[in-house]
Amino acid sequence: MMQLIQKISTAMRGGTREVLEDVVDANSLRILSQEIYECETSLRESKEHLANVVAQKLSLKRKLDALKDKVESKEAAIKQQLAQKNGTVAMQLANDLADLETVLKQQQSQYDQLQSYEQNLLQVLKNTAHTLGHYRSELGMARATQEAQKSMGKLSGHRNVHSDNFSKLQDSLDRIRSRQDGFNDKMQAMQEVEAHLNGEATPQQQKKQKVKDILARYKS
Repeated sequence: MMQLIQKISTAMRGGTREVLEDVVDANSLRILSQEIYECETSLRESKEHLANVVAQKLSLKRKLDALKDKVESKEAAIKQQLAQKNGTVAMQLANDLADLETVLKQQQSQYDQLQSYEQNLLQVLKNTAHTLGHYRSELGMARATQEAQKSMGKLSGHRNVHSDNFSKLQDSLDRIRSRQDGFNDKMQAMQEVEAHLNGEATPQQQKKQKVKDILARYKS
């Protein structure tokens, strides 16, 4: 009796599985169409993110240009004061220049990393758009031949490849976004750790030395 019950239970499970498989097969085109739609939505969002990155880069570029102009102005002023033997004024200008050069170096590093991130993201988006075009073509072909069971089986295999590939692409995008969000903190942390390990001078001592170097640079 127990064996009969187990066989009936097994048959019911098999029947449920067959029904579910039939539902999936019957809706294969709809499923693939929805997958493509979701990927296209993600692509549009990524393009907007890229546009924001480009806008940030352009804004930072304007700040960099303004800083470079200030640096050149300070350099000219230092030369003038040294020529007029105004050491005190030259010292103050050199102090200001040291601050400007520090900020300029930091912002230049940020700009370079933003530019690199922009290029990487742009390449990912190009690859994504190319892959999406492939699956859109496949979807059109499948719709034209949806009555053919062989075509349906082939489409199912393509759908699996599609899901795997875009899962990897999404993971890549997430990693890139995470790296971009934290690069400022990482840069600062690396500088602090390196200074500590190398036993370098304190920031105040470094500042004084930089001022001396600037004065020496324009005296020569």
